[in-house]
Amino acid sequence: KDIRQSISKGLVLGSNRFKDEIELLYGRRVKPAKMGRPKKSCT
Repeated sequence: KDIRQSISKGLVLGSNRFKDEIELLYGRRVKPAKMGRPKKSCT
């Protein structure tokens, strides 16, 4: 199940430490982004 989800979403499967190392090496996000609309800032 986890493998299928990772492949379909194009994400890396592994520990948080491993994911952090991959992000540093390749300069690209490998963890899922936060879902939803950005919150309004107070102006």
